[in-house]
Amino acid sequence: MNPVQHISRKIDADTGIQYSWFGAMHTRIDIVMYDQPERDLKYVSELIYGRVKELEKIANYFDPESELSYVNRLA
Repeated sequence: MNPVQHISRKIDADTGIQYSWFGAMHTRIDIVMYDQPERDLKYVSELIYGRVKELEKIANYFDPESELSYVNRLA
């Protein structure tokens, strides 16, 4: 299963509303976007997911492998 879930609703031939969600940083992240073709909105949702996961790897207090945990261990 894809980590990002999508529900799309077409408004007309070129635009629509997309609701996406995924879990990260110990919470559920919800994204609502309007306007672009559905494939573009899904692509943007996937980009957001990727960036949030990158940030989570850097600054996750609970992950002993994160950069933040490394800094805290050396403090």
